[in-house]
Amino acid sequence: MKKKYFKILIFIIFLVFIFLVSFSIYTFTSNRLNINEKEKTLESNIEENEAQFENVNENINTNIEDNLKNKIYESDKSKNYLALGDSITLGTGLKDKDKNSFSSLLSNNFTLILNDAIDGMSCSWLSHKFKQGDYKEEIKKADIVTLSIGSNDLLGVFYKVLAESFNIDLENNSNLIQCAKEKFNSASLEEKYTMIHNLYSKMSEDETKKQITEALNRYKKCWPEVINHIKSLNKDAEIIAIEYYNPYHNIHIPILRDALFSTYFDSYVEDLNKYLHENVSLGYKVANIKNDFYLSNSTNVNISPFEFNLDPHPNEIGHRIIYEKIMEIINSK
Repeated sequence: MKKKYFKILIFIIFLVFIFLVSFSIYTFTSNRLNINEKEKTLESNIEENEAQFENVNENINTNIEDNLKNKIYESDKSKNYLALGDSITLGTGLKDKDKNSFSSLLSNNFTLILNDAIDGMSCSWLSHKFKQGDYKEEIKKADIVTLSIGSNDLLGVFYKVLAESFNIDLENNSNLIQCAKEKFNSASLEEKYTMIHNLYSKMSEDETKKQITEALNRYKKCWPEVINHIKSLNKDAEIIAIEYYNPYHNIHIPILRDALFSTYFDSYVEDLNKYLHENVSLGYKVANIKNDFYLSNSTNVNISPFEFNLDPHPNEIGHRIIYEKIMEIINSK
């Protein structure tokens, strides 16, 4: 009799176990379906928001391009032009930099004696090259000298943080931006969130902010050396410095806490520009590009859960804006 009750008890326990397992599988499947549905809805909303934002940018860019195309400047090949600086002057990020970079556009108006812009060049690097005697003869011959220098002093710290956050070996990856883009685009949605979180966390650390402040101080120390060196060799040369901009200013991705990304560099860029404008008495003029850059999609930056292009360089519209601002200064005499 006891064996009979025991078998019945075992059978009941077995049925309860089957029920619990079935219920768990059903609950897990339902939750997974709900999560997948939410992810699809989220992606759909993101794509819709991106499409709307791109349409707004496209309309703005069309208006800006139309205005730029209507402006024609006279050429004066009797004036010698010297282009110095970083990758902005070089035209990095353009499909045809020999045609569309601002320095190439200026070479259509003036006689380009040298474009020795170097990708990654900082203010201290240029100052060091001056001390070595580089560009001495070119400076003496130049009527116009453009300078795009100082951005790498600030972005250099950010690139280091980016490499650490995305676990990228800088020594074995010369193109950090491309490597970060490929790593992000191939990651799952969950992995992307983790990568972005790591980047935000490191950017917010006091040590990172300290390194940026130190970099800005080094820039402020060497900038007068650069201008004074050019003036000492050619007091009549017209020096035009390009204003700084935050390449991530126009990012709009709420789910990625874009408020931090879009405004993080704003205060540092404002500090750079404030210093630049306050020291024009050294003997240079400033091409004011920042506001026009912020009103248009003037860089190669494109950040979303599906794309992670941090390339801060100006696109064709950006270079055309720089060209226009420089020509306005030259023609304002």
